[in-house]
Amino acid sequence: CEEEILLDLNTAYSNVVVEGYIEPEMPAYVFLSKSQPFFNEINENEINNSSITNAKVTITRDDGEKRSLTHISQEIIDSISNYLDINNIELPFYSIYIDLDPSFEEFNQTNHSYKLNIEVNNKVITANTSIPPKLDIDSVWCICGTDISSLSDCYIWVVINDPDTLGNILY
Repeated sequence: CEEEILLDLNTAYSNVVVEGYIEPEMPAYVFLSKSQPFFNEINENEINNSSITNAKVTITRDDGEKRSLTHISQEIIDSISNYLDINNIELPFYSIYIDLDPSFEEFNQTNHSYKLNIEVNNKVITANTSIPPKLDIDSVWCICGTDISSLSDCYIWVVINDPDTLGNILY
């Protein structure tokens, strides 16, 4: 039995695609782009045209401290290249926003929650996340194969202490 299925692939409408990162000891950064139709050819022009460069991106920590992320354009890279002794660096994409505040390490802390706010094309997009505490490794050991053909087949074992947190249920 066969049945033809017609899918309505509305290619005229695109969504905002958000990929963001916040972690200790690294500046927070977000990539913003427009979704692309599934069957479209992907090339350099398509990637560049999908970049979103006109957004206002902020991150607010649970204590109210707020950061604005800066869109990094090729013009910014060109303007600082003389000061950093770098030449001919070209961005492979134009959709990155980054926290340029030098005190980002004090802002990106464990045991805090963060709200991402993006304003673009009269839309507001929000997301929430947190940075959990670092888990300490108790011990690490390795078990490898015993014959010549399996010496490179190894298992690495790690023991960590994962403390009980809100949401973990013990039965």
